[in-house]
Amino acid sequence: MPYASQFGTPPGMRPSDATPQPAGAATAGVSSDGSRADHVHAAQTVPSLTIGVPVSRTLSLSTAYQATTSAKPALVTVNLSSNAALSLSGGTTNTAEIVVGPTNAVAGGTGTAVGRFNNSLTGALVVGLAVNNTAMSPCSFFLPVGYYFSVRVTAGSATITSAFDQALG
Repeated sequence: MPYASQFGTPPGMRPSDATPQPAGAATAGVSSDGSRADHVHAAQTVPSLTIGVPVSRTLSLSTAYQATTSAKPALVTVNLSSNAALSLSGGTTNTAEIVVGPTNAVAGGTGTAVGRFNNSLTGALVVGLAVNNTAMSPCSFFLPVGYYFSVRVTAGSATITSAFDQALG
């Protein structure tokens, strides 16, 4: 049984005629008005996400880039490849990283690494034998509005075989 039916409306409290507040940050409130049992809050709207058409990009290593549409966040995919070899003279380790940051200084050493690529062949070989390994890998990441990204080789060599971005919003 509802409180008001049993005991009446508490002193200083009256039912409110105001529409309910929309969803937001939780708060105890300061109103002495009480809500009615049949009140209804407005439906919450969920923002829709549109994903743009992939735009092909031609990228170079250690160069800063923004998304094609820099006024929107983007999903960026960079496809990297490298060839690692193991011979009598030793092995190869190739690594690269994708770095993002708020300025074009990402090309030269600042920013946050959001992806890493590694292709390595190490060990010892017998006379007359050589081993080669070609590795390819996509690296996808979200790029905030106005941010820059760069692909930097950190050891050996790597190649950007293709890249594209898609605006989000």
